[in-house]
Amino acid sequence: MNTAKIIWFWGICSFIDIAALHAHAGLVNYTLDDVRLDDNTQMLGTFSWTFNVGDFEGGVGVFTALEIPWRPDDTFPPLEDPGMVLAIENNQIEISLDGNFHDYGLDISLKFVQPLSPTQSSLIDPNTSFFECCGNGFKDQP
Repeated sequence: MNTAKIIWFWGICSFIDIAALHAHAGLVNYTLDDVRLDDNTQMLGTFSWTFNVGDFEGGVGVFTALEIPWRPDDTFPPLEDPGMVLAIENNQIEISLDGNFHDYGLDISLKFVQPLSPTQSSLIDPNTSFFECCGNGFKDQP
């Protein structure tokens, strides 16, 4: 009987600890809006940023949708491609395709004018950002 009480007590304490850890998490969703390239094609996407309250910069970004112009028709969609490397930070987004398949190189760097915050998004700086796919894009890689 005493053992059952101890297990019940630790079960309640474990639930309280788990609930407390999740109670302090924040989530913000962002949309890549009006990201246009030289030929007026548009890069589309949405991503979420999960963070602990008080530590927005230490959060983690994950794409929930992504469409990249000039992607060959016979390739995987970007979020399903096993070679796609996606890195979202609060001040930039880096996208590349691991390896080079028949000159289908992909290298995208979107640098933000100011870091993202929980209350506002940011513009993309066209002077420091670049999009290169198959030699096309609004700026060749430096």
